[in-house]
Amino acid sequence: MELLHFSLRYVWAIIWGWGGLALGLLALNDLSEWLLGHSLKWLRHHRWVSAGILLIIAQAVTYHDLEEQLRQSRPTLAIMYGGSPLDGQVLKLPSNLFNIPSVQLLNTGTVETGLLSVRVYLSEKNMVSGSPDWQAISSDDPQLPTGFYWGGPRPVAPGEPWDTPILIAARANSESAFNSRVSVRMNVFYGAREPAVANFTVNP
Repeated sequence: MELLHFSLRYVWAIIWGWGGLALGLLALNDLSEWLLGHSLKWLRHHRWVSAGILLIIAQAVTYHDLEEQLRQSRPTLAIMYGGSPLDGQVLKLPSNLFNIPSVQLLNTGTVETGLLSVRVYLSEKNMVSGSPDWQAISSDDPQLPTGFYWGGPRPVAPGEPWDTPILIAARANSESAFNSRVSVRMNVFYGAREPAVANFTVNP
């Protein structure tokens, strides 16, 4: 739908560009006759070459402008923790129970996001969720074999922050304290072509 909307706007801009180009050439011809007489004879005799050059320039400018408008109309999402991007951070566990604290999903774009879909993958095997908001999912990455999913209830408005629920997890069939360093990847799908991604570490 977004591509169709962009294509229609581009075609409409080209139509307007052709019309403006034709009027511009007529005006240029009359102006050259009035001001310079025959000094622009080459331009008049090669008007189709000139028209082609102007058309290419007009199309390039129009396409760049529409592409920039389309880029600005897409939502963008930042994954934040403690006021800074989560990507690359090392989080310290506040207890012997593995958990990922609530992180902030901030809409830094100019339009509303789609519904949020958050997927978290852990490097630790055989982990089960202890949080009702997070459900287990499969993972096809052997380096991050455990996965959990949470879905946001509604879109996020421009400039609005949205906090994820705390994820608490434990080793299956084990009551021992958690004392392993865990690599984590968080993928947040929000209606853009690519998800927002944060890779971080949780330390005991």
